[in-house]
Amino acid sequence: RLLGQIARGEETEARNSLRSVIALYEERRARIPDESDRNSFFAREQSVYDIAIDFTAARPDGAREAFEYSETSRARSLLDAFHNRHQAGARTGVPEPRVSGVASPLTLSEIQSRMPERAQLLQYAALEDKLLIWLVTPRRLEQITVKIPLSKLTGLATDYLAHVSGPAGGDNQRWRQTAEELYEALLQPVAPLIEPNKQICIVPDKILNRLPYGALISRATGRHLIEDYLPTYAPSASLFVLCAEEANRKSGQSPEHLLSVGNPSFDRRAFPDLENLPAAARESEEIAKF
Repeated sequence: RLLGQIARGEETEARNSLRSVIALYEERRARIPDESDRNSFFAREQSVYDIAIDFTAARPDGAREAFEYSETSRARSLLDAFHNRHQAGARTGVPEPRVSGVASPLTLSEIQSRMPERAQLLQYAALEDKLLIWLVTPRRLEQITVKIPLSKLTGLATDYLAHVSGPAGGDNQRWRQTAEELYEALLQPVAPLIEPNKQICIVPDKILNRLPYGALISRATGRHLIEDYLPTYAPSASLFVLCAEEANRKSGQSPEHLLSVGNPSFDRRAFPDLENLPAAARESEEIAKF
């Protein structure tokens, strides 16, 4: 019924049906105690949330609602685990985490009022025919639409990952070109809105979860993203805010400790072809100085 109403342009009826459909999915998800089953159910119904995001984002006043539908579809099992204790369960002898409750994502107003003052959120929704980007700060919300289909975005990201995962000495020109194309799609449209000298928290979607954003390159400046911005990542805006609050709560209680594994030790006879990781070792040594 929802899809029919959207196709016929029945906006009021579609909005009402959309709320009912999402409420039904939320209700059914809450009845599933096993985490893997809950994840499978949510993965199968991702398209419903994409429909909700697409439908509301196209309305003149729909940016806030579209963002909140996007937030509702993200990292819900992690959010449940953050708020509720896991219980041990088992099926066919295999340990299975069971979540004792269902947590609701934060609203946009809650995210804005509780996020760190010097942070900015870049949240993405990769839809079939477009990419939506929301820039969220404590005082504003901006929605940007990029006309790039999911199939092309997936192809670019897959191609880029294949290049950077391969051995050195490959097609450097193709790697750079792909890095620039991804920068143009993901960062360039929103770059004029980003405040300098503030941290950016990136909340990716679908294939974008696998991208090292910091290594993308601006064609205009020739610089990597990491040279101009301070990026961090989160699976959802709600978890970013909650973890930031938890970090603030713990700060000053005891000295901080860090486990930094830069060059793992292993049996050289069993794995004769594996080499040292000299760059990773240097990273660990430099980080330890802080």
